[in-house]
This record gives sequence, C-alpha cells and structure tokens, in this order.
Amino acid sequence: MKLRKLLLLSFPFQLLFMLALNLVPGLVTSLYTDRIFQSIAGFLRSVSGKTTFPIGQFVFYFLLLLLLAIIMISAHKESKKKQSKTRTVWETTKNVVAYLAVIYFALLLLWGINYAQYPIEKKLGLDYASKYSQRELEELTDELITKTNAIRHLVEETADTVFTTGYSNQQLFSASVKALQSMPSPYDQFQYHTPSVKAVKIPQLMSFFGVAGIYFPFTGEANVNTDIPDVLMPSTACHEMAHQMGIAEEGEANYLAYIACTNYDDPAFQYSGYYLALHYCMRGLYKMDSISYKKRKKQCHPGIRRDARHLQRFWKKYENPIEPWTDKFYDYFLKANQQKKGIESYSGVVALILADKRRQMRP
Repeated sequence: MKLRKLLLLSFPFQLLFMLALNLVPGLVTSLYTDRIFQSIAGFLRSVSGKTTFPIGQFVFYFLLLLLLAIIMISAHKESKKKQSKTRTVWETTKNVVAYLAVIYFALLLLWGINYAQYPIEKKLGLDYASKYSQRELEELTDELITKTNAIRHLVEETADTVFTTGYSNQQLFSASVKALQSMPSPYDQFQYHTPSVKAVKIPQLMSFFGVAGIYFPFTGEANVNTDIPDVLMPSTACHEMAHQMGIAEEGEANYLAYIACTNYDDPAFQYSGYYLALHYCMRGLYKMDSISYKKRKKQCHPGIRRDARHLQRFWKKYENPIEPWTDKFYDYFLKANQQKKGIESYSGVVALILADKRRQMRP
C-alpha cells in the first residue's frame, strides 16, 4: 500500500515536471534529445532491429492485458470486502492510476521529454507562423496540385486503377531508410541510423483502431500498419521513423516525412509525400472556404481522386464504436504533452511547408 501511495503521489509531480521542462527547451534539446534519447533509442533499435518480428506490438498488447488484469483482480478483491460500491470503484481506480504512473514514467524517460525540445522551425531557421491566410493556403494548394498531378502520371496502378508502390514491405522500409538518409540541407542535420522498422502482425487490428503507424518507445521500433492503402505507406513509414530520430510533434514528423519523400528519387515516394501535404491543405481549405475547396478538387488528376475515394472507403470499412474513444484518448494524450491541437497537430505540416517557402523567398 505504501508503494501505491508513492506511485499515486508521483503522478502529479511527473506532470509538473513536464510543464517545467517546457520552460527550458534549449536544455532539453541539447541534453536529452541530442544525447540521452539518441543513446537510449539507438541501443533499443540495435536490439529490436535484429529481427523483423514486431516486438513492440506484443509488448503493447501485454501491457494492455496487464492493465485489464489489474482492473479485474482489483475489482474482484475489493468487491469481497464489506464496503460500498463507490469504495470498491475508488480503490480499483487508485490501483489503475498507480499502474499508469509507472508506464507514464517509463514513457517520459524513453520518449516523452522530447515534447519539450525546441520546435523544428527553430532548428531549421524557418519563417514560421502558426496562422496563415486563405490566400497563402490556396497558393500552396495550387502548387501542390500541380506537382501531385504531374507525378501521378508516373506511378504504377493496380487493376482497379488505384496507386501502388510496387514494393514488398521490406523493400519499402529499405527505401524509406534511404529517403531519410538522403534528405538535402538543412534537413540532413536529422541523422537516421540503426534502422528498426517493422510491419505489424494482424495489421487489420490497427486499422480497427484507426492507426496507420506507431512509434513504440519501449523497443525503439517504428511499427507500420501494412493494411493501409499504398498511398499512405511511404509517408507513414517515414513519419514513424522521424519519431525514432526524436521528432515528437506529429505535424513535425509529417513535415520530415514530406521532405524525405518528395526529395527521394522515386515517383512512388514523391507521390505519397505530395499526397500527404495536399490532403492536409485540402482539408484546411474545406474548413476555410468549401467553394474554393470544390474548385480545386476538380483540378486534381482523376487518379488522385480515385486514390482519395479508395482511402475513404478503406477507413469507412473499419468504422466501429471503439475508434472514437481511442481517438479521444490519443487527443488527450497529445494535449497533455503540450500539443495544444491534439490530433489536429498532424495538420501542422501545412504551416511548416509555408514557413519553408517563406525561408526560401528571403533575400
């Protein structure tokens, strides 16, 4: 019981610790992200990367089952005592929170402190602005439509006339490593080494929860849901591998995936990268001006529209009552780690692309 009390008390202190770290991003970047994290994550990848088996996926399931076991055992044990149901629920909840305190501490040590580092725009010297005008967004969208249309002519299609990379999973992961390792300056400051990229087992289960990929801090692995349509595969693999380099914020990971894919000498990767950026631009434009959105949607290559419909049908197939709850939990998790927009943080890639354009236009 004393241990449980200590763990319960540690939880708020862990949260306060993270809030305090946000006040010293320079120290976090130089001491933790660039040194401690790189050493820990590199070691974990050197171990987990020796096999194609997704170790992290099964560690995750084990931790989840352990949580369920704690709930069931605690509830059963407490229900035998002569006490009210409210007391039983309260005692069970404390056991769960104590368990989560241990998991959260491990996550902070192995990964979470990265959320307090300098933002990527500061590292790259980008002319960043979190807000942008409709005109800026329209101009970027037009530019992306032109580039995505041009590259769509060069990629392979399935018999159903939707995009395919033409790669096996391992070929795609190998190419993703090369894409990240060949990024142009100034992005080459982000060094990727000791690969550990895995295709998950039973990927349909990840699709059920609406997840395309996940970085697992306990093993250092980038786990990719290979059930998703090919248009997402290169950018998703690069996104999760960006997390392996210590990039915590989701929009920043999307941005590095965009840079890696679009600068790699492979039409399949370029298309996936441009599609990623175009998707978020079009989504943002739809919220600003649906008429402008519809106009630009018509300008997209028919193949892009087919790929978008294929992707939409894919996720619709997996709609279920649990997914909104998992989305909400992940949204809260991101917000608790200073990503104020939660799941919407993924769309931050648009502001970063615009910031890069402004940097390039500087005299």
